[in-house]
Amino acid sequence: MSACVRLLGSVEVAPRPDVPGTPVTGQRARLAIARLALDGGPVTSEQLAHAVWGDRLPPTWRAALRGLVLSLRTAFDQHPTGPVGGAIRTTATGYQLDPAATVDARQIVDHARRAAAARARGDTATALQLGGEAPDRPPDLLPDDDATWLAPHRSALHQAYVELLLVLSASATTTGDANRAIVAARDAVAADPVNERAHRALVEALAAAGDRAGSVTAFEQCRATLATRLGVDPSQETVDSYLTALGAEPAHDAARVPRWGTSFVGRPDELARLQRMLTRPGLVTVVGTGGIGKSRLAAEAARANARGGDHAYRWIVLGGLVEDELVMAVVATELGIRSDLADPTDVVATALSPLGRAWLILDGCEGVRDGVASLVDALLPRCPLLTVLATARYPLAIEGERLLELAPLPPVPGGDEPDIDHSPQLQLLRDRVGNAGQPQLWTTGHTAYVVEVAQRCRGIPLALELAAASLATMSVPDLLDQLDRARGGPGDQLWIMARAAYELLSQDEALVFRHLGLMTGPVTLAFARDVTARAGVPPVRVARILGELANRGLLGIDRGPIRWRYTVDDDLCRFAEHLMDERGERAPGSLHVLSAVLSWLPDDPGAAPDTYQQQVSEVMPTLRKVLAVGVAGETDVEVCLELAFRLHRFWAVAGVTEGRYWLARLVDTLQPGQASRWGPYARWALGYLCYWLGETELAIAQFEMSVKQLQGNADPFRSRGLMYLGGLLDDVDRGAEGVLHVREAIDAAKHLDPALQTAVAMGLGAILSERSDPEAAVHARAAIDLAADPSSHVAPDRLAAALATAGMICWQVGALTDAQEFLDRAGDLLDGQQRIATVVCLAAGAGVALSRGDLERALDSATRGDTLGTRLGVERELPLVRILLARTLLLRGDLPAAGTASMSALAAAAQLPHLHPLAGALETAALVLEAAGGASDVELSSLLAASRSIRRGGDRPIPPTLRPPIERLARNVAPAASSIVPSPQEAAQKATALLRACFSQGGMT
Repeated sequence: MSACVRLLGSVEVAPRPDVPGTPVTGQRARLAIARLALDGGPVTSEQLAHAVWGDRLPPTWRAALRGLVLSLRTAFDQHPTGPVGGAIRTTATGYQLDPAATVDARQIVDHARRAAAARARGDTATALQLGGEAPDRPPDLLPDDDATWLAPHRSALHQAYVELLLVLSASATTTGDANRAIVAARDAVAADPVNERAHRALVEALAAAGDRAGSVTAFEQCRATLATRLGVDPSQETVDSYLTALGAEPAHDAARVPRWGTSFVGRPDELARLQRMLTRPGLVTVVGTGGIGKSRLAAEAARANARGGDHAYRWIVLGGLVEDELVMAVVATELGIRSDLADPTDVVATALSPLGRAWLILDGCEGVRDGVASLVDALLPRCPLLTVLATARYPLAIEGERLLELAPLPPVPGGDEPDIDHSPQLQLLRDRVGNAGQPQLWTTGHTAYVVEVAQRCRGIPLALELAAASLATMSVPDLLDQLDRARGGPGDQLWIMARAAYELLSQDEALVFRHLGLMTGPVTLAFARDVTARAGVPPVRVARILGELANRGLLGIDRGPIRWRYTVDDDLCRFAEHLMDERGERAPGSLHVLSAVLSWLPDDPGAAPDTYQQQVSEVMPTLRKVLAVGVAGETDVEVCLELAFRLHRFWAVAGVTEGRYWLARLVDTLQPGQASRWGPYARWALGYLCYWLGETELAIAQFEMSVKQLQGNADPFRSRGLMYLGGLLDDVDRGAEGVLHVREAIDAAKHLDPALQTAVAMGLGAILSERSDPEAAVHARAAIDLAADPSSHVAPDRLAAALATAGMICWQVGALTDAQEFLDRAGDLLDGQQRIATVVCLAAGAGVALSRGDLERALDSATRGDTLGTRLGVERELPLVRILLARTLLLRGDLPAAGTASMSALAAAAQLPHLHPLAGALETAALVLEAAGGASDVELSSLLAASRSIRRGGDRPIPPTLRPPIERLARNVAPAASSIVPSPQEAAQKATALLRACFSQGGMT
């Protein structure tokens, strides 16, 4: 058993964390165990004595200290569950707590560090889990002791507690758990009232929850607190956060349940039943015909759940989606989860599982029942506390599904004057007509007509809503006459009601309504105006028209806290599409949508998507429908190809899998040899997204076709395509071909943007440096000279990135003077920025310092590079920086730390899709194991043989600066007994096992 020390509250020791502890009595004993536990390493006798007695040590302090330590060991050994041997160890100079012991105070600090790193690299699920480890109240470390040495530990503990709350609040805001985000932010403010990050977190959490007034109050509280306590105003960062919170809604609004703006009438029994069904995890499906009220009932249940505050919930609209294979990717995108995986199931499950009791509400599943069934079947085993609430016309038909079937509202009771209070149909009509200011509907003589209208609606709530909207502008007999003239259709009685309302619209109103049939999901006024203006509707009239359509019952208004959104019921949407098809408007209407979105995008297709990402995200349901029209050949596919290509940077950020899906299908519409202006660019974008997904062969094929089709054009995307193609070929160990393509890219970029010329020249240097070719440094120098020329107008951030890469290239080929020059210049420009380029700069800096024997600088650079790289999630750089860290620690003689770094390097290399980073990790593991005596010559030889097989396959020799120790080790160890070389994966597993056995059990020899 390993020891457990509890310092928060009553000081206790225990054999493990899950059992009650033995109290440590006496102030001196508490101080002694606290110093040993908080230091986490060897403590000299003098240090421990000063921690107990302060500056004035008693003459017999050594004997007294031994007595104290003996009493602590006795507390461990006399625990009711059994003794803990070796909890406090004697060292050459003093004492040390068992390194495997758990200490509650240190755990909080460690959780805070890991939570912040997870948040920084976008791992929301891990950040949420670790943030949830925050104590219920501020940690109190030995409150009755005033030893001065406790002050920094108390400060660090307090900061860690606040950091955990801030990470929890930010992560909960990201996932839409508004209540949890607000509570955590309030706790952070209470714990540290002058911490502006805490105030910003509260402002942002309240704004994300739609509480604009609360956000204003929180900011004013921040302003008053800072003025009173510090005499300063909020920083510009806090002001900007506040203004952003007031001026825009969250980018991902999936968590917010739609608001109908009318009271819920007519289904109290069904609502109560649904709420009972939702108390258990699993799948619940509300089924019923179109217009029956499935979405409204689900929203009421979700809203009641949200008021309870017990569970997180997510509302996702799937209406209009007909591609089953897209369901998982769409859900990931709508939840704001970024995934570079072809199948994002694991990422979605990982994000939902830590939420505990959560609801995932999927509205309008009828078009993708198979896809939703597959999604639910994959998620529920991974998320045992998850409840999925689906709405569809038919069951999803999977095991364990619980159904709530909605029937039409009960018929109106017979009689001359039916009791309105006992008829849900009449209650609904009375409520809606009353809201429209027409109470005279219920005057004597009208009742029979009203009953007939209700009977015509056949108990369908949406039909009753449409009837009520019409009755706000005409008499009941006139409505009956209108219904007699209206023609039926595929929607039967509901469509008759819809057509009756539609035929009363003006020309412009009818045109707007038909175009809304293409706009799935909530749409903003700006988007509706952009689209319908292209169809000829005066922009200034669109807002009034939307209001009139809402009055007619043809449109719903979701009155959000900042911006209103307009929705059309799925069945009315189908009716509007039917009207478009009758007039042949689907193709031009789709082009209006595509043109509106294209107008938001920058001229440069390679520009970052920051300026338009939220706009496009909001209209993705509509884009899916319109792109499907293009795939079906029912609108101009060239415009679809152009839009899909121009969105490639958006897809890379918001949903790689979905972008790949649409690009692949649009490209497949092109016939062999068919002339297409945008086809080559769409293929380029498809290759780009396949690169992100790790689909190397498919990416190579698409880039090859794209650069071939763009041949003869001075086009930057041809040059970029050749550059990507070279790198991909190098990744699959076709380095010679890769070099040829990158050389061709350099030639193609000669007269193009200097930033592009810099990038392709650096790309060639990178490939050559992997082969230790000195020519790599020449290309790196040429690229930097070009980028640094003022006439090139290369932005400082791009120059900094180029300098960092050039420094890495030169170090890899042994050009240390050039490497140091580039890295010094890069460091001046980066100035501590948290960027990928900074990680590259630190890694290369560690390599140069290690090569020159400057171990202190190498350790500092490698440690900072590892920390920042982990925080940013820069997986490609982590193996190398950890290899350099392990090599540095090895030369410093810190074998346990070198072992830990070596295992981390192996783990990071194993996560990458390519093998070559594993070679250096295996070599480093062999060096550490040799120094620690943790492996036999045969085992070391086996690891080196696996490394050589990787390097030979990719023609990647050991970098000159790292080569001598490996060559020495290869000469010294006996050859492997077997001629069979282990696979790289087997070798990595073996090396990890040897390192763990060597260092976790103190097994060094």
